[in-house]
Parts: sequence; C-alpha cells; structure tokens
Amino acid sequence: MTQHNYFTLTFMIRKARMSRSGEAPIFARLTISGQRAEFNINRSVDPDNWNAAKGLSGKGACV
Repeated sequence: MTQHNYFTLTFMIRKARMSRSGEAPIFARLTISGQRAEFNINRSVDPDNWNAAKGLSGKGACV
C-alpha cells in the first residue's frame, strides 16, 4: 500500500482585519494531505495592490 502525501502553500489577505492605515494582513494557508492550517505572516499590503489569482502583491513590496 502506498501513501501519497502532498502539500500546498497559498497566500491570501484578510479584508475583515484591515488596519487603520487601510492595509490588510497577509495570511498563509498550508494544506498537508487535506489538513489545513492558517497563520499570519506579519506582513500587510494595500488591498488594491493584491492580486488574488496569483496570491501576491502586484504593484510593489509588502510592508
């Protein structure tokens, strides 16, 4: 019997937790064999600069 383990790493922003400066925190979602864990990577970005399809900031560096 073979066991197939896999993982994915996805980045996303949480608009519900925006700061007073208007930036949204970036979260990482790690999925290993169907088990998910999400954590804050302590970076934030302007939501207008976030590219959700690519999971990254499109117009510049994160703060």
